[in-house]
Amino acid sequence: MIHESLKRRDVADAKAIGLRIRAARKNRKWCIRDLAEAVGRAEQTVACWECGARVPTTWSMMIRLCYALRRTPEHLLMGWTRNDGKRRWE
Repeated sequence: MIHESLKRRDVADAKAIGLRIRAARKNRKWCIRDLAEAVGRAEQTVACWECGARVPTTWSMMIRLCYALRRTPEHLLMGWTRNDGKRRWE
């Protein structure tokens, strides 16, 4: 089932999500192939996520992506990070 909050993302959100995915991947010093293997998707799919052409459309895929990148869903979707127990925007 497609999660409603993921299905309704507009282009600006998709690009922002893609930039956060790319930054997290590079932080892990992974290439696109490494991330694709970690989440069980094609390299082309990951590349589309990173450029903002698409977003992960299922909650289970978002969780796999977060686990692989060591990020929270809030961080990848909305840019929130934790700072002394409080959320803030990047």
